Amino acid sequence: MPIASKLLSAAAVLAAAGAVSAFDMARDDNVVAYWGQNSHGASDPSDQAGYQKKLGDYCDDDTMDTFPISFLTVFFGTGGLPQLDLANICNANDGKVFPGSQLPDCSFLEADIKKCQDKGKIVTLSMGGATGGNAFVDDAAAAGFADQIWDLFLGGSSETRPFGAAQLDGVDLDIEGGSGAGYIAFVNKLQEHYKAADKKYYVTAAPQCPFPDAILGQVLDGAPVDAVYVQFYNNYCSVTNYADPNSWNYEAWDTWAQTKAPNKDVKIYIGAPGAPGGANPGSYVDAATLGKIATETRTKYPKNFGGVMYWDASQAVANSNFNKAIKDAIRNGDAPPPPPPTEPSTEAPPPPSSTEAPVPPTTEAPVPSTTVAPPPPTETPAPGGGGEGPAPTETEDPCPPEETAAPPTETAAPPPPTETEDPCPPEETPAPGGGGEVPPTPTETEDPCPPEETSAPPAPTETEDPCPPEETAAPPPPTETEDPCPPEDTPTPSAPAPTGNTSGGACGSAKAWAATEVFVGGDLASYNGKVYKAKWWTQAETPGSAEVWEAASCSAKRSNLTDPRVKRRALATPLAAKRFFVPHATPVARFNPHKRRI
Repeated sequence: MPIASKLLSAAAVLAAAGAVSAFDMARDDNVVAYWGQNSHGASDPSDQAGYQKKLGDYCDDDTMDTFPISFLTVFFGTGGLPQLDLANICNANDGKVFPGSQLPDCSFLEADIKKCQDKGKIVTLSMGGATGGNAFVDDAAAAGFADQIWDLFLGGSSETRPFGAAQLDGVDLDIEGGSGAGYIAFVNKLQEHYKAADKKYYVTAAPQCPFPDAILGQVLDGAPVDAVYVQFYNNYCSVTNYADPNSWNYEAWDTWAQTKAPNKDVKIYIGAPGAPGGANPGSYVDAATLGKIATETRTKYPKNFGGVMYWDASQAVANSNFNKAIKDAIRNGDAPPPPPPTEPSTEAPPPPSSTEAPVPPTTEAPVPSTTVAPPPPTETPAPGGGGEGPAPTETEDPCPPEETAAPPTETAAPPPPTETEDPCPPEETPAPGGGGEVPPTPTETEDPCPPEETSAPPAPTETEDPCPPEETAAPPPPTETEDPCPPEDTPTPSAPAPTGNTSGGACGSAKAWAATEVFVGGDLASYNGKVYKAKWWTQAETPGSAEVWEAASCSAKRSNLTDPRVKRRALATPLAAKRFFVPHATPVARFNPHKRRI
């Protein structure tokens, strides 16, 4: 008996040593890595070695705890079944689909999912992305869809289960387009299934950081969720603006969690890009900085802090194992203590200088683009604050500021611009419309920004702009679409505003609205002769009727976020360009006719 007891004790010790801790949502050091969109392959197609791997490959270390599989892109598709799109891993175009549908058979991922779960990780289904095409006609349709999701992906049964017998651990609502109607009924119906199951299931959400989220705000207030992965990027409240209390708004989310959330134990995560290519580069901070932000935030708001989310697994791993650095920075509690930092810089650097430059107004909505991290000043001069127009550099200003022209003299005045050198206005700004009000084309003696020696108009004084505003009687006022001094803050050329625009000011940055175009907070759009400014990310929402738009002046500043990847998990229009579908051998770049964000 003593020998047997010793053997049993030894076996118990060995079993305990090999045991894997179950996932614990109550922890404050969990890491969420989105998987499914091959984001690194899309942002750097030449680096085929960095393309997204199969899910199981990311479960072999302890740096990632949760994997939302992205995305379920279409809710009500062909044959009454939804559609999945997992980029280079599994999609309807390159692989097998269930008969009569566009739902791909990704059953080869069953083993990967179970492998991750066996290692104490959870794998969920992320619904939406930025498609903007999914909506529930009523609560009954939403509840019915919840039943279908339960049968296809969770604890139910169906002959068309994309991941075979693997049961995912829940759903993630990454709804970035369309309507927020019906999601309360959807979540409540899922919760009914969850309560009757013998396994723990979760509901999470991934709102953008402006509070409240335009689409998910209703369901977050009306139905219990377990975690909220707030996208602190591609907006004025990005992690790059952590040092700016007028921009960084984690506190608003924490207050919501403690006072209004149906589940008072809901966990709030800081979401960030896993690499510069994972989002607009102006929203990225390195791992040391993000780790510092996360630990300081956890200390200040300990009750509901859950950890860090990043977009996405492929970006983080390719970015010098960003994933490991983040996990080591926030690892806490009974987890193995992290080794001393080995990175060259052990102290987190301050956020990039671009985040410290413009200080936004104290109002929270709408937030002007000055609160968004602008591109590095060495590439494009940052626009000046206020409504007085851009602050040009010495080498770029076709109309020098007053201090360079006072006192005006014959010798100090710049030579008249020639026909080929006239920077004011650019050749492309004239547009039809306006009738006889269109000023004559500038000649060598008729410069819209006259040199100081010209007898008319009078030489500018200290309070007079060398580029006279529209109300100046001479030279003739430009039309709404022909600003003689076009704004210099737009990093890339944009289409001129339509001639019907009557808002006044410089309209060069207003882009004609179209349902397929993506606009982000601060962007200007022209529609039906008026100019509107986006409060947050939007697509296919009509100016003048959708809440996301507000009336704006042409002179309003445009957001610096002109990068086409401006939404985190961008399906910039339905399903995907800049994605790489790779059969499970050699990576091969392929472009879908649809456009997806990175």
